[in-house]
Amino acid sequence: MITSDQPAIFPSNVRVAVSSVSDGSMKDGVDLMTSDAIHNREAFLRRIDMSPTRTAVFYADYETEDFCHYEEAAAGLMPGADGVSTQQPGQPILLPIADCVATVLYDPVHRAVMVSHLGRHSTEQYGGIKSVEYMTKQYGSHPADVLVWLGPSPNGDDYPLRAFHGRSFTDVLTKQLRAAGVNDNNIEVSQVDTSTNPQYFSHGQFLKGRQDVDGRYAVAAMII
Repeated sequence: MITSDQPAIFPSNVRVAVSSVSDGSMKDGVDLMTSDAIHNREAFLRRIDMSPTRTAVFYADYETEDFCHYEEAAAGLMPGADGVSTQQPGQPILLPIADCVATVLYDPVHRAVMVSHLGRHSTEQYGGIKSVEYMTKQYGSHPADVLVWLGPSPNGDDYPLRAFHGRSFTDVLTKQLRAAGVNDNNIEVSQVDTSTNPQYFSHGQFLKGRQDVDGRYAVAAMII
């Protein structure tokens, strides 16, 4: 975990952390949940004072047509969810990820947090907008109150979004959040480029033979 890469936008009652390669892979490849990955997740969670036994661990299902499926957090694995949320203090949410954008949304008025998996598929389905809409429907959140952190992502040259004229995740998702009513000064964008920063796993760089492991780093969030 790299201190300078952690989000700074959230208040002290919300703990959000992003792991790095030094913490080990939090999931191996698209489908594999190995014992090493489980051990790495548990060690990381303990390091940031989150309970591994209470944590909701979710990851997307690519054998579907709906990439904006959101659920309330429950302890254990939550395969097939594209976003998980909670108002419960002490309920951790963890997303293993590489190249897609782990996005954390927090409503300080209604004290609700959401971790959203925004990859190419979900972004094409306007997942940035739909994540905010979910917070509004589920918790009564006002978009202008919501704080958002866009996690590490690849640059637009290495990972252009063809459906958006080759623009980057950061560019497209920032516009989607604004369209949903989130204020500019409530959006923080991670400066970590997963295509060029070897401290973060990248599925794209693995496929190009530039990383030896098809690993996943993690983003975890919890209301204290």
